Order: sequence, then C-alpha cells, then structure tokens
Amino acid sequence: MKAAALLLVAVLAGCGVTTTAGGGMSYPVGPSLGQFGLRERCAGQDQSCQDRAQAMLGGILAELGPPAVDPAMQAPNDPPPDGRLLIIFDAEPPFEWQTADGASSGTADRVVLDLTGVVDGSQSYAVIGSGEAYAIDAGQAAALLDALFVRVD
Repeated sequence: MKAAALLLVAVLAGCGVTTTAGGGMSYPVGPSLGQFGLRERCAGQDQSCQDRAQAMLGGILAELGPPAVDPAMQAPNDPPPDGRLLIIFDAEPPFEWQTADGASSGTADRVVLDLTGVVDGSQSYAVIGSGEAYAIDAGQAAALLDALFVRVD
C-alpha cells in the first residue's frame, strides 16, 4: 500500500504536479489547480478543509450512482491521467461503499474521485476496486470541491 502511494507521488512529481496530504487524502496543488480556476481553501497547517472533505466522503460513498461512462481513470492505483482534477482518499481499514440503488457494494482501501465534471460540466465519478467507476451526484461533487477549493476565475 505504501509502495503504491509512493509511486503515485513519484508519478505526480514527475509530471510537475505536487500533492498535499492530510488524513489519507491528496490532490493536485499549485499551477495544476490554476488550470481549473481554483486555489486551495485552507493553507499551511489548517486541516479543517481536509477534515470536511473526509466527512463528506462517507455520504458520497453511501450513494454512488450508476456505472460511469468511459471514465478517464480505470483503477484507483493507475497513474493519474493528465488534465483531471482528482482527489485521492486512502484508508485503513478500508472504506465501505454502495450504489444508491443497493445493487453494488463493497470495500476499498483507495478511492479516487474525479471532480473535473464540476468544472467542465462533464460527469464526476468515483473509481474504486479494480476497474469499478460510479457516477457521483453533481451536488455532492460540487460541495466537496467547495470544501477544498475556492474558485478564482
């Protein structure tokens, strides 16, 4: 698990993107946020934004939508695709998740939320397990984005 996290950090660093982490959460910072018209809401030692995001994750994972159509990311440990606004959550013990209709459920030690849809109007989704991606409610995705970032455009 730690090796996968280190690999992700190395991949992000190699792409010129840095990450910030707090309580098992990471996301792009610096110029990469600027491309989305965003900046961090909380800076330095202020962990309140990360705490709010962690709390919101439970609601998102309890009400996942239908399978995502053609997600840019196929599995949570895959290298992050360029041009995507990703929030990565890690947990031990694993997160519990389920679709809103109850048709699918399980656990995952890593969840990647692609919130690019909040910015460009496409579908936001969660990638869990190996190759499972489910739509995220647009309101929940926007609330999570607002908990972590401020729009600067």
